[in-house]
Amino acid sequence: MYKFDFVNKPELQEKLRETHNYIEFLLDLKSNPLDPDIWISINRDIIIHTVSILEGLITFLLLTVQKKWTQRQKQIISKTCSKDEYKLIKVSKDISIQKWDTKVVFCTVKNSTWKVNWKWWFWSLIDLLTKLKVFDDSLISHLKDIRDIRNDIHPQRILDKELSEITDKKMLELFNLILEVESEIEDYLKTI
Repeated sequence: MYKFDFVNKPELQEKLRETHNYIEFLLDLKSNPLDPDIWISINRDIIIHTVSILEGLITFLLLTVQKKWTQRQKQIISKTCSKDEYKLIKVSKDISIQKWDTKVVFCTVKNSTWKVNWKWWFWSLIDLLTKLKVFDDSLISHLKDIRDIRNDIHPQRILDKELSEITDKKMLELFNLILEVESEIEDYLKTI
């Protein structure tokens, strides 16, 4: 079986394979003697592209099964995918309320609902998977760890905390996680 065969969207399947091939290319580069700063850059690129594969696979799973959700799952999705937005109402200056010292603002409440789509952030996808109980807690925990590792590569994160080193062991864990997520998605798709 070729990598990502279970993905029945040809464009996504091709992009996932392309990204996977790029990661393999970067791994091959690491076998060459390189400046340590270049190694760090390669590791960062590997992490970014690996997480993009995970995001694509998870979004594919959610979009594929969304028409077959149970009623309970639909309620979870509806609650997760909606929020109240407050729109200010312009009121005549003649209206004043003397009861409070604080400023009173009049507004209407509009509930906005959106669908699972390709624009979702990794954290939102993980949150939805957690609530739907698609994966076990251990796998969800690993996805959260990987999200943190991916976020740690942003330069501004150094201001937040001490960054941990991206070790070869962490990289191996990342690749094993992709294999585990692929396997879980394939198994999940067989049950629906």
